[in-house]
Order: sequence, then C-alpha cells, then structure tokens
Amino acid sequence: SNLQGVSSDRTVAVVSLTKTPTGEMVRNVNAGFPDLEPLKAELDSRTRGDHNRYLDATAVTEGLFGESTTANTFMIGVAYQMGALPISADAIEQAIELNGAAVEANRAAFRWGRVWVIDSDKVRQASRLAEDHLPTPSPALEAAIVAAGLGEGELGRLVRLRAADLVEYQNEAYAKRYLTTVSKAAVSGQTGFAEAVARYAYKLMAYKDEYEVARLHVDEAVKLTVSNAVGDDVTIKYNLHPPMLRAMGLDQKVEVGPWFTPVLKSLAGGKRLRGTMLDPFGRAKVRKVERELITEYEDLIARLAPKVTAETASDATQLASLPDVVRGYEEVKLDNVDRYHSEMARLRSNLGV
Repeated sequence: SNLQGVSSDRTVAVVSLTKTPTGEMVRNVNAGFPDLEPLKAELDSRTRGDHNRYLDATAVTEGLFGESTTANTFMIGVAYQMGALPISADAIEQAIELNGAAVEANRAAFRWGRVWVIDSDKVRQASRLAEDHLPTPSPALEAAIVAAGLGEGELGRLVRLRAADLVEYQNEAYAKRYLTTVSKAAVSGQTGFAEAVARYAYKLMAYKDEYEVARLHVDEAVKLTVSNAVGDDVTIKYNLHPPMLRAMGLDQKVEVGPWFTPVLKSLAGGKRLRGTMLDPFGRAKVRKVERELITEYEDLIARLAPKVTAETASDATQLASLPDVVRGYEEVKLDNVDRYHSEMARLRSNLGV
C-alpha cells in the first residue's frame, strides 16, 4: 500500500536496511526476515532506482551516538543532501530546534546524514560499525569461491560472508568443505534451493561449542557493539554456565571479571583441537551429534541436488532449510534434533531421497 504513492519519474527512495522483528516473529520463532533483494528490486522499479540509497541507519547512528533514536533524522540528512527534499537545511534545522526533543543529537544526526552522501567512508570510520570488522575472504578463498561458481548475486554474498567466517571458526580447509556442499546445490540451477543450502550448511558447521563461544566473546565486532552501546569506560563481566559445571550439579551461571579475557582468548585459540582425539569437549554427546549432523547434511545435499527441478524446488528448499529447527543448547538442542530427523524423514520420502 505504501508504494501506491510513489512515481517512477519523481520519487527517490532513501531506505534504512535495519531489520526490525515483527509481531509474527514474536509468536512464531520460525518466522524469518524476507530476502531484501527482491524488495529492493521492486522499490527500484517503482521509483528512480538509479538515485535510491540503502543503508542501515540504526547501525550507523548507534555507532555515532550510542543509540538509534536519531536514525530518522539521519535519513532526512541523507535525503536532503541528495537533493530529494525541496526544503532548505536551515529550515530543517529550525524545525529540529522548534521540536525541542534531543535538539543537539538530532542536529548532529542531520549533518552526519549529509556527510554520508559526500563521504560515506568518513561516516563509517566515525561510527565504528561492527560489520566493518566481519571477516572477508582471503585471495585464495575468493578464488575458490569463484572457481566453484558461487561468486555472483545474493548467493555470492551469502557464501563470501559465511566461508570467511568458517575460516575464523576453524580453517580454510573447513571453509572449502562448505563450498563443496553449496556448489553441489548450485548446479541444480534453482536459486532458492542453493541459497538455503548456503545458509543452513553454515548453520550446522558453525555450531557453538566452547571454542566458538570463547571466540565470539573476544571478537572485535562484538567488542565494538558493546562499546557503541555503552561506551568504552566500562567493566566487562562474563556470565558462564559451562557443561562441566552443570554436570557437577551447579545450576546457576558463574560471573567472572575482566581477568577472564585472556582465558577466553586461549580457549578460542584451541579451536585446532576441535573434533580431534585431543579435544577435551568433543566426547560430549551433543558435540558428537553436532558433527554427525554436518556429515548427514552433506550426504543429503549430494543425493538431493541432482533431483532438484523447477517442480521439486519448493520441497527441496524446505528440506534444505530444516536445520533451522536445530536450536538451543545441550538437552534442548538434542530434543530439537529428534524433531529435525522426524521432519527430514517425511520430506525425504516425498522427494525420493
């Protein structure tokens, strides 16, 4: 309904890519965000697409000001500097002052929005966006992605982000194992199916064991998120509830202070032990199941991909997306694995795999 008032000749769209959960997502944990690319494509087709701007206004303003209440004013600054608003800057700033709410913050947000149009890198640097610290593929991994035919479009975006993260999670060989699975799905030519495999092969491979939880706690992007939200002059404490202590009957989390950060860094560096005979955590039932799920999914995709056609793509995508139900930790996760296998058996029967 919002598109009824736009014109392909006159309208310029300045759009925030911030994802805001809907009421349906509160009621239904399986409800997810739609793919942004089709939404952007439709908006571009209804407006002056070559002039449109897309950015995550919430992330930028949180980085700049430590909160996002000025995100809309920031976007007004972007729209103004693009020439999309027939109002003077003085008039906009006067309106901000007359409104009387967080005048200085909103005035700064408006001006930073203008700067974004002129020099977005300067704004990104000032805002300390956590996404700028996400891993990117090495030249060798990028070459492997392209060689596997996975470098284009939304599939390429999904794969690059996840493959690079799997290098940080384990190593480059592990990331290439992921590429092998996704490339088998991509051969089908069914984009939705291939993208589902890109998402959920990664989900299974990047299971949150002790090494990964430690890595995420000391990750630079996480540190920036905390810093942007509450500032640098804070004391960080960790609330942990490791399986070893639970096995000993401790049913509450243990709080540890900043002194524990080097321990987490050492534990994160121990990822090379993951899945080996020397892995002190690998013998736990849930860890064995997590590794088995990866192998099982790889075998499933290898069998399924050659049978995926335009007619079977919907069911195949649903089957490839089933790992989404494998959530939670320890016993909760194991219960969900049982549900996962039950659903998988039904869908595999329907598809003859």
